[in-house]
Amino acid sequence: MHQDLLSHVKQLELFNGCSESFLKTLASIAKFKKLPKGKALLQQGQINEWLYILWSGEVEVRVDGEVVALLDKRGDLMGEISVLMSYPITASLITVNDAEFLEIHATDLNNSIKDANADFGYHLYRSISSVVSEKIIRTNQKARRFEISNRELIKAQKDLEDINRSLDQKVKDRTPDLREKNVE
Repeated sequence: MHQDLLSHVKQLELFNGCSESFLKTLASIAKFKKLPKGKALLQQGQINEWLYILWSGEVEVRVDGEVVALLDKRGDLMGEISVLMSYPITASLITVNDAEFLEIHATDLNNSIKDANADFGYHLYRSISSVVSEKIIRTNQKARRFEISNRELIKAQKDLEDINRSLDQKVKDRTPDLREKNVE
């Protein structure tokens, strides 16, 4: 099974440029996991002990029940913040369809990182830094689009309030005239 996992790990763009020893160590501590459609891989707020790498399928990222992203690229990392920083999980991950993952337990990661003779930690953190940087860039673009939309909505709201005030004034101005015509 180790050779099968090694060939899978080598296929991941995420680990391009990593050393052979890193890839072999990663393959030795990784396992395949399958999850059917609609199942939670991680639950927001819980403690996590697993790093996941998407192999196939799609996974929704939900924060407080709202879908904020869709992971569908082979090699997408999940659980990296919670497992490496010992933080509670920041988002729930729910499979959209049947999905497969490579999973690595935090203890195995930490033991491999602490191995003074290995370059494992360097390559792991370099790969994760790349992923986190891409996520920050995507989040910044989403925030930009949100801010633009928010400004447009605020302007539209003010325009509607102005229109409403104008209509209210027209009604007030016309009401006496209409009352006079009704009296006649």
